[in-house]
Amino acid sequence: MLKQLHLKNWRSLRDVTIDFTPITVFIGANSSGKTNIIDALKFRRYSMRNGLRQANSRWNLSSEVLTQGTFEKSVELSLLYIASDGQEFPNKLKVEFKKFAVDYIPPLDYVNNDMDNKPLRESFQNFFSKRIQILEEGFRPEIYQSRNLDQPLDLIEGQAGNMLAILDYMQDKNVAPDIYEKFSEEFRYVLSHVDSVDIKSDEREFQLLITERQLKARTISAGTARVAAMLTALHMLDIPPEKPSEEAFIDSGLVIIEKPMNEDDIDPGLVIIEEPMNEDDIDPGLVIIEEPDAALNPGVLENLVNVMRRFTEGDKPRQIILTTHNPTFLNYFKPEEVRVVERDEEGITQVYPVPHDILEGLETIDTLGDVWLTRALGGIGG
Repeated sequence: MLKQLHLKNWRSLRDVTIDFTPITVFIGANSSGKTNIIDALKFRRYSMRNGLRQANSRWNLSSEVLTQGTFEKSVELSLLYIASDGQEFPNKLKVEFKKFAVDYIPPLDYVNNDMDNKPLRESFQNFFSKRIQILEEGFRPEIYQSRNLDQPLDLIEGQAGNMLAILDYMQDKNVAPDIYEKFSEEFRYVLSHVDSVDIKSDEREFQLLITERQLKARTISAGTARVAAMLTALHMLDIPPEKPSEEAFIDSGLVIIEKPMNEDDIDPGLVIIEEPMNEDDIDPGLVIIEEPDAALNPGVLENLVNVMRRFTEGDKPRQIILTTHNPTFLNYFKPEEVRVVERDEEGITQVYPVPHDILEGLETIDTLGDVWLTRALGGIGG
């Protein structure tokens, strides 16, 4: 579980510390900085999977990320991760810039406060590289998807471009027994007019098929497709990982290649493969969804939140981070789950929980969404 995030000089987030709960909902006006927070987590995941230099090249930290107007020449992301056994793992990434130039790749300085605790370190690495699913703002999966695309099955693409490939894989009972049935059950719970959801596949493409009130739907709305994507992101973390090959171990850094002391005496190809993490030790994971309520009828929002909340309970509680502009959607969350994102007069983002005076006032006001509309709880734009 991600317990805390500290960002320094990350776009509008000059110096911000954010505490997370099992469900965390960011609210604020347009351009307040909500997406900047999600983008920082996306950067950290990408850097864990592809390396810091590739991540720096893709994000262009010195010119596109470093807070404008700052005299400092570094960007910092500090994380506090809580493993399933309760152990804390602090992790700090600092990128320093020696000079400013468009074509200059700065040196990358990786700092970790607990690198000697190998099981805990591996748990953190597994969490950030494989157990975080992110659906970006405006995601809208297509109901037809080509099989010829490079479609990873362990991470949902930010715009849900590989959703149908994941669902097709999830339907294979040899891979994920009962998971697709649970996905279908919750799909019907959120959208009560749906009778069934299925994936048709051939050698060329995947197709999303929806049956509504005993009739095959000729068209599928954006809201229906988005519900499918969100439930896919939540359920795909239940798919057990495949047993890795030796190549997969090498790619993940879990292989020790010993350098022989005497090449004439020792096989130079000697490889010691460590045991993969026990399936029981794998972190339940984190799902991040930007504006999950977009394109959804207000009548289905409560059911969607009920499904999300069930994922945060039980023996292996999943963590969920959301952003929203919708006061009605906000009404279904607890005040302690909400973080207000607001820019000050200098354009610097502040992030804070619901103030105590507003919490006390909620005893006489029906909903937190009503408070938000009064502009007493951060900006709402307009």
